[in-house]
Amino acid sequence: MLKFVLERRYGEAGWNCTAIPAAPGETKIGDEFIKNHCEKTIPNRVIVVENRFYRKPGQTGFINGQYTPGEFESSARVEVWDPAFKQPYVAPTSP
Repeated sequence: MLKFVLERRYGEAGWNCTAIPAAPGETKIGDEFIKNHCEKTIPNRVIVVENRFYRKPGQTGFINGQYTPGEFESSARVEVWDPAFKQPYVAPTSP
């Protein structure tokens, strides 16, 4: 998983991870259900990692008894930013 690569780069200690519970209809793929959010703050950096591996509602892996590969959620996302950066809020304007 992507988090292991980031642990090698930014260190294993200090990650705050939360396992996100399955929403209604989300199920395991085999024995695995992964839906988590991890954050770590180090000097001049905030790192956020999200991992997903599960079936979404209605995804069974089979349609009419035929196996359908790829019918699942599998994703990883990473964000790294400077915690001092604050983007100014710009209120939307009406046309």
